[in-house]
Amino acid sequence: MNENLSFLEKKYYTEVVPFVQKKYDIKNVHLIPKISKIVIGMRLGKDASDKKAIERAMEELALIAGQKPNYSKAKKSIAYFKLREGQIVGTYVTLRKKKMYEFLERLIYIALPRVRDFKGYKSDSFDIHYNFTFGIKEHLVFRELAYDSIYKTRGMDISFSIKNVFSKEMGIDLLKMLNFPIK
Repeated sequence: MNENLSFLEKKYYTEVVPFVQKKYDIKNVHLIPKISKIVIGMRLGKDASDKKAIERAMEELALIAGQKPNYSKAKKSIAYFKLREGQIVGTYVTLRKKKMYEFLERLIYIALPRVRDFKGYKSDSFDIHYNFTFGIKEHLVFRELAYDSIYKTRGMDISFSIKNVFSKEMGIDLLKMLNFPIK
């Protein structure tokens, strides 16, 4: 086993893979479920027209994720919301491999325990493709951000894209084995 693997990555290969392979009788190692990517998104809301707010949101997301985020643009104009086509409405970042496991570790062991009155996420957050999506109301739960330097408290949407999951139970088992808090 590679020495450069993170704690959760080692746990996945040493504990999760054998458990899931045995429980679901999977013969082919390439069909074992695994998290392929994590997408973190942050919407700007009313600050979409403020360039400084966009820059600060991107800087904060870069600190949290450990890599430079992209921005998402509005696909069409909506006059009621004073939104123009092509206007920046949010930022997002896609994490894969090593950075994904490092972020997942920080999320599970540091950030989620800091969320007020948190008892775990409901298992009905899986979509029809068995991807798991949840939200965090305040991005201040991440230690990388200094409380004094935050321009505005924002919410985040985090989505786990899980490959080779054929049932909701299989996805729940995978996340529970990685110590993700699911009710």
